[in-house]
Amino acid sequence: MNTQKTKEIVLLEKKVNQFEIDISDLKIIDDETMLKAAEKRKEIKSYLNEAVKIKKEATDPLNGVLKTIRGWFLPIEEKAENSITYIEIRMSKYQNEVDAKRLKAERDSQEKIDKANAELEKGKISEKQAEKIIERAETKVEKVPEVITKSDSFHTRINRNVRFIEPIQLGASDLRYLVDHEYIVWNTVKGRKDALAGISVPGTSIYEEKTFV
Repeated sequence: MNTQKTKEIVLLEKKVNQFEIDISDLKIIDDETMLKAAEKRKEIKSYLNEAVKIKKEATDPLNGVLKTIRGWFLPIEEKAENSITYIEIRMSKYQNEVDAKRLKAERDSQEKIDKANAELEKGKISEKQAEKIIERAETKVEKVPEVITKSDSFHTRINRNVRFIEPIQLGASDLRYLVDHEYIVWNTVKGRKDALAGISVPGTSIYEEKTFV
């Protein structure tokens, strides 16, 4: 492909450069100079239109080639991205299931430990019996696998985000979170920043999203 400027482009470039110099001291002080300025404007617009025309003639064939090449890769990229999304949804589902099992096991274990300690204080069981109950509860939790969050091929990133609930009625002290008070439009930038910083923002809730890197 020829990437050298054509004589036509070089000539046009010289005209525009000279034009820029010619108008550097342009002054409009009366109707006559006003009309001359308008003629200069017309002249430079003609150069601009010529440049656009030449550029279009040069780039249209290239744009056609680019469109064809992009068409080759579009289905590949779409199918690859869809496959990645498909896998990540199932990876996330598995992580959530393992997390839920772990959380339930920890909760059940803590309930048994609390109950054993309470019965020990009331004298219903001996210290040795309480230790065995606590040991069994802790061992049961240890047997529950922890979720895989990283390996040689991926690691999990947790992103905290803010969900804005609508419609919402805010008190006078919370109007700072609105852009338009009449229609209750959120100032999402300020609302998100404050909510993530731990400030209570009525009408918002924080949620976590997993992404795989």
